[in-house]
Amino acid sequence: ADPCVLTQTLGPFPAGSVNCVSWTASGDALAVGVGATARVYERTRDGGAGSSWRWEETAVLTPTTGGGRRSSSSGDPLPAVEAGELAALAWSGVFGARRALWGAAAHVLMLWTQPADAGAAADASEWQLAWRRQLATPVSLLAGCGGAAALLASAGDGDRLAKVWHPEPPDD
Repeated sequence: ADPCVLTQTLGPFPAGSVNCVSWTASGDALAVGVGATARVYERTRDGGAGSSWRWEETAVLTPTTGGGRRSSSSGDPLPAVEAGELAALAWSGVFGARRALWGAAAHVLMLWTQPADAGAAADASEWQLAWRRQLATPVSLLAGCGGAAALLASAGDGDRLAKVWHPEPPDD
């Protein structure tokens, strides 16, 4: 018997080919980088006779917006940047968020968050672009640390430095 079995294919994607993928630490969500978008899939029960799991797209995130209604966590517009295709994705913990996804596209590093109260299926697609920064060198590697740590490490091709990022906690 084969120890690995293909259970589902995601796509095809009209925006281009898959550039990167990233799982949450718990394995209940998957991000797929396609062109300049991050497509978020969440695990749902198939409901069939085998009661297997299926992956359902719940959000499409872009370098300029989240899948939700606001442009930033404060409601203020974020500075304009030129972002290309996503090169890397990483999940991480962030204060007050149900989920947080980092993305790197050329010289741009982005953070999308899903509010902590977005657990209901109706709110699953409400994401916001919480932070975005233009960088001096392109990022091609990301590693997120889940849970309360809310840490991200980034580096570029041929980089001699790894950068560690930590979002500021919200003001109370």
